[in-house]
Amino acid sequence: MSIRSKDSYQKLLYNFMHEVLVVCPSCSGQALVKSNADPLRELDETVTRVVCINCGYGKRLIDTRPALLMKTSRKPVYGRMLRIGGSGDPYFWLPLWLKADCLRQTLWAFNYEHLKLIKEHVGADLRQRSLTNIRNKSIGSRLPKWMTAANNRKAVLKAIEILEKK
Repeated sequence: MSIRSKDSYQKLLYNFMHEVLVVCPSCSGQALVKSNADPLRELDETVTRVVCINCGYGKRLIDTRPALLMKTSRKPVYGRMLRIGGSGDPYFWLPLWLKADCLRQTLWAFNYEHLKLIKEHVGADLRQRSLTNIRNKSIGSRLPKWMTAANNRKAVLKAIEILEKK
């Protein structure tokens, strides 16, 4: 019996940005970045926050300094810039908790739900796309080739297994 994957072509990375597991900047334990459900449409800086249950560290996005977006001759322009698609969280740019070296690359996930979807996609014998609803921004279509290559499957799944126990 072959294992199929179809959800990875329906989900976007943005679907996992409401709760991101990060390394606490205070105690290096696991912390949680929580945001509103759709940060790309309406980022609420008063709701978006990082919280650590180990040491009590907490900070709201509104309390952090905005990034320098553009420097003009009159005055600098500051604002919020989300970094999506790296090994740090998109809001505070803290290192992700679910991150591991794998095949001289970095395997990362925002949370355990995201990690589960990656595992299902990588472990699938058949990756089935819906031809009626093709989404080029989907996680399945955006995973790097080193991660989805059949000859790397064992190594990637082993790294995912290590992250699942973290």
